[in-house]
Amino acid sequence: MTKLKLILTILLLILLTGCDVIDDFFGKNKETETNPENITTPSIINLTNSTEENTTQVSVLVVEENVFVPPRGSNLSLYVLDVDGYSSIVLKQQASLLIDSGLEADAQIILKRLRNIGIDELDHVIASNVQEENIGGMPYIIIQTSPAQIYESGISSPSSNYQLFKELYPNTTKIESDKLFSMKGSFIKLLVIYDDGSGFSSSNEDNSIVTKVSYEENQFLFMSNCGFDCLERIADHEINADVIIIDGSCDSTTLTFLQRVTPDVAIITGEVCEEIKSRFNFLDVPMFTSVEHGDIKIESDGENFNLKYLKMRE
Repeated sequence: MTKLKLILTILLLILLTGCDVIDDFFGKNKETETNPENITTPSIINLTNSTEENTTQVSVLVVEENVFVPPRGSNLSLYVLDVDGYSSIVLKQQASLLIDSGLEADAQIILKRLRNIGIDELDHVIASNVQEENIGGMPYIIIQTSPAQIYESGISSPSSNYQLFKELYPNTTKIESDKLFSMKGSFIKLLVIYDDGSGFSSSNEDNSIVTKVSYEENQFLFMSNCGFDCLERIADHEINADVIIIDGSCDSTTLTFLQRVTPDVAIITGEVCEEIKSRFNFLDVPMFTSVEHGDIKIESDGENFNLKYLKMRE
């Protein structure tokens, strides 16, 4: 009966997700086609990046775009998606990584974004924690993209989406301590707090897997739902980054933590707490939010990066 139930569930998932994805391939349900070159006037943000060793000037090209296209050549691209949960894509020479799968209702949007940038099958997926905002869409993503590898903390959840995710993909890789792997010349480091001898935090959010993506001179730090306990316990890791991506809640970062990261740019998903705004303003770090800017893309050549955004939802 269990196998029959699983087969029926998979068929239902295909019926729910397959039609829209197939329509995308044949030009239906697509967002309005536009010329990728037809973009608004770009702006340049000049930043001062100060460390104990030196002070450098950083210029970031910021563009509002009409459509996202796959990266050219060997560039690294990161997409922070405007969904109700949390989800980001990392793409390097057709090697792909999905960080979180949003809510169940976000799965269609995520699948469309993956198809639009040329991803049919995922190489790596990270379930940073077991909150519904992070794993709710996972069964749908698994059915449609056949991930080669899925990483998780090993903490379970009674939610139906988590249980179905584990039925569909039982052989996940459990991250028991920091893990590093390469992806077409870039490096992905998974950072956890519970390998410090103190075990898991009492909060699921604080047990989040933090993901650091490095490509030559550029580093990008995806904080997931890391809260105060997580921030304190992960601060002794190598957390310096050009861009930090946080969830915008009031405990998503602290002034002390940001001074260790020394980001040039902050990307914030969801509504932004006023305290968080004040911390970035105090450090003169420009903020880009999914609420205001929609989907946000960063493209890096290993030395410099630019930021583009695309507002799809009202």
